[in-house]
Amino acid sequence: MNNDVTELVLILDRSGSMSSCARSTVDCFNDFIEKQKQENSGAVYVSVVLFNQGREVLYNRVGLYEVRPLTVGEFRASGGTALYDALASGIHHIGKAYKYARPDEAPGKTIFVVITDGAENSSRLYTLEETRKMVEREIREYGWEFLFFGANLQAKEVAQALGFKEENAVDYICDEIGSTQTYDALNSFVSEFRKEGRVSSDWRGGVDRDYQTRKKSR
Repeated sequence: MNNDVTELVLILDRSGSMSSCARSTVDCFNDFIEKQKQENSGAVYVSVVLFNQGREVLYNRVGLYEVRPLTVGEFRASGGTALYDALASGIHHIGKAYKYARPDEAPGKTIFVVITDGAENSSRLYTLEETRKMVEREIREYGWEFLFFGANLQAKEVAQALGFKEENAVDYICDEIGSTQTYDALNSFVSEFRKEGRVSSDWRGGVDRDYQTRKKSR
């Protein structure tokens, strides 16, 4: 494993319910990528998967500097939410890539990020149990990190059902402010993880405060 290389897999919901914050999601994603390009913390392989009832792989393990700005046309929100298929397929693909990589090429740090605003309702390839077992195995045996940002649902309960660590499940509000706070928290996590291989507990503070402050008014 090469600890100077980070694998970053972004699994972004673009189902119909995401239409209300599509513009802010695109802007915040682009800002996040640009901030990561300014970091001097080793190489990053980036994969980006957009999902609704199907999946579109925008990037498949490309270098960070090859990621161009996301457009509203690419992030056209519609359809259902096949979360299990998107997450499990991504895990399978990255695991297979590592299996055939030379030891000095396989990234020493792996981060999967799910950002969604709806409950699973469309998966056909993988069940919840199958997906959870895959997540738990990668955490237990290889130390992969999985982050879950959920709007309009109980993020902690959904993430824990998927096998994510409780501290890596974050509720957010799907609007311009909430999206900004979400991607700021994501940037904090990824930046620190790239540098240190671990993350302090305060990475999510801004998005948590925003959610707690505004959730009662919605």
